[in-house]
Amino acid sequence: MRISYRQCGLWKYKSPTETYMQVSWIPQHLAVVGKVLILRDRHSDDTWSDGWKVQWISPELISADKLDIYADMSREAHERIKQ
Repeated sequence: MRISYRQCGLWKYKSPTETYMQVSWIPQHLAVVGKVLILRDRHSDDTWSDGWKVQWISPELISADKLDIYADMSREAHERIKQ
């Protein structure tokens, strides 16, 4: 089965005054506004973090092979910022 992805805005409420936000490509079947997800943090120690609520969904739909291209472009952009 071929999986497609949509870019989504995700929020996690830590307290009434503290909210985390991120943008991620998630599988299309999970891209539902209001759905609460558990995400893995691959930038640190691969731990799972629950409570991420989908706030918005982009109309663009991409395949897994294109997702790798986006990840490479993002990684290169972050490397340029760090320098």
